[in-house]
Amino acid sequence: MEKVKVGKVGVGCIVGACHNCDSCANDLENYCPKVVFTYNGIYYDGTVTYDSYSDFMVVDQRYIVQIPNRIPLNSAALLLCVGITVYSPLKYFGLGELRRHVAIVGLGGLGHVAVKFAKALGCKVTVISTSPSKKAEALEHLGRKTMAGSGIGGMKKTQEIIDFAVKHNIKTDIEVVLMDYVNQAMERLEKGDVRYRFVIDVGNTLAATKPEVEDQ
Repeated sequence: MEKVKVGKVGVGCIVGACHNCDSCANDLENYCPKVVFTYNGIYYDGTVTYDSYSDFMVVDQRYIVQIPNRIPLNSAALLLCVGITVYSPLKYFGLGELRRHVAIVGLGGLGHVAVKFAKALGCKVTVISTSPSKKAEALEHLGRKTMAGSGIGGMKKTQEIIDFAVKHNIKTDIEVVLMDYVNQAMERLEKGDVRYRFVIDVGNTLAATKPEVEDQ
C-alpha cells in the first residue's frame, strides 16, 4: 500500500534504518544503530547522501512526510529538522498534558520554534538567554511572560509535528536566501544577524511558487 499520492511531501533528516531493532519497532528510527541520515550518510547502494543539494532524491515511503497545502514549503523545511528536535522531547515528557512551566534555553533557530510549540501545548514558558536584546522579542513577538539570563525524532513524530503545526497555525521565523547569497549569510550567521534561521532556495524555485491553497 502506498503511503502518499502525488503531491507536496518532505524528507527530513533520515532516509534509512534497519527496520528490525527495538528503536525502529518503536518509531525511533533516529536511534537505530544503522540509521542513514539525509546528509553525509552512506545509502544502501553505497552512494553518499547529499540532502537538498542533490539533483533528485529517491526515498522509501517510510521516510516521506506529507505536507498539507496550508503550510509553506520553506516553513516546513525547518520543522523537519529544528522542529522535530524540540517537539520530540516536549511530547516525550508529556508537557502538553501536564501544562508545566517550561524553560527554553536560547532564543535562536531551535529556541524560537520550541517556544511556539510549548505555548501551543499549553505550557507556561520562560526563555533563558545571554542576550538581553532578545527580551523584547520573547515578550512581544513570541508572547512570553518571562525572560532570564540557559537528536531529532522518529518518522511518526515527524509527521505529527507537521500536522500539529498546521492545526495551531505555527510558522517558523526564517529568511529565504538564494545560493549566491550563501557567503553573506554565513557572515551574518557568525554575527548572530538572523531571525532565526536561513533557508537556502537551492533551485531558485520558491520565488516562482504559486500562493498556497487551503486544503479542501
